[in-house]
Amino acid sequence: MIEIPFVRPWNVRTPILTRYLEQEYVDEFFDSGKLRISSFKAFRKHEDAQRGDTSEGTINSKITTPSGAYGTLLISNQEAYVLCASTIENKNMKATFETNSGFRINNSLGFANAVSRYIPGFYEGMEGLCSYRKDTLIQKHDDNPSSLPNRMPNNFESPEAGWNEINRYAIELANEAFFIKHISYSHQGEYRMIWIASGGEKQYIDIICPEARQFCQPLKDL
Repeated sequence: MIEIPFVRPWNVRTPILTRYLEQEYVDEFFDSGKLRISSFKAFRKHEDAQRGDTSEGTINSKITTPSGAYGTLLISNQEAYVLCASTIENKNMKATFETNSGFRINNSLGFANAVSRYIPGFYEGMEGLCSYRKDTLIQKHDDNPSSLPNRMPNNFESPEAGWNEINRYAIELANEAFFIKHISYSHQGEYRMIWIASGGEKQYIDIICPEARQFCQPLKDL
């Protein structure tokens, strides 16, 4: 649970997750803490229809403002590593992902924090449930005169200031887009953790993180 300082206490329950994998990779994780964490780039190229998604890491948005509508279509190339798990624990899901085993993550926050220490250049991360829609376009109405879309026709005080503002706004959209998937994937009940690092995008990263094991259980032991 996460405790949030409202006027009165409020707790958020993070879900227990299931990571479906082949038995050899489950054994490697519990023997040494070895994990392979893929990138959005790898997801876009994955041939497996259940694991691959050509729209992963894509930011597609339409912002409507008093001065007009603005559209963006960007593909993230930042160094971001993603671990996907399911909120659904079911033997049939093993067949869906064509795996024979997996492990349960009982504490996603503890797990994500442990992994973050082994990702070179890590500077921020996020986690949460995916949203599923027929249309993955992010549509917003923005009437705030100080927000970026409403200032687009105007000059910034310097090119650097303009670039920084555009970059900040793109990150806001990206953080939302990273958790939106097409409704055809809704049967997966996906929850994902994302670690962002400084550097160029790679297909994946292999780490040895024995501390992460304390937050997990192999499915065969349940």
